[in-house]
Amino acid sequence: MITKTKGIDDFPNKIIESGKADMSGLRKIILRILPKAKKIMMYGMPAYEVEVEVEEKALAAINSQKNYMFLYACTEAIKYNKELLKGLSCGRSFIRFKSPDRLPELTIVNILKDTDCICRIIY
Repeated sequence: MITKTKGIDDFPNKIIESGKADMSGLRKIILRILPKAKKIMMYGMPAYEVEVEVEEKALAAINSQKNYMFLYACTEAIKYNKELLKGLSCGRSFIRFKSPDRLPELTIVNILKDTDCICRIIY
């Protein structure tokens, strides 16, 4: 679902109240692991891009829907961490979860670090 927002700073206003704190926590983790990341809107959701070589590449994105939150990352990083993601709903490049309790911070950190590393090698 694409969220219609005016920009990255408007996104929290579009999230249902119960998910705001969780999404805020997820954003803080991303910015701690990717401190040079630039916040952008991509496909209607907050994304975080970094400069790789001379281009900027989106490394992660987050979204919130009525019952789920999503962390989008590099497909290879999700495959690589499949053991840590057992029991979670994963697609090619996303992890779907109902609350951050279901996705431990250490797992998020590993996926973000692996995504950063893999994307720097590929690009």
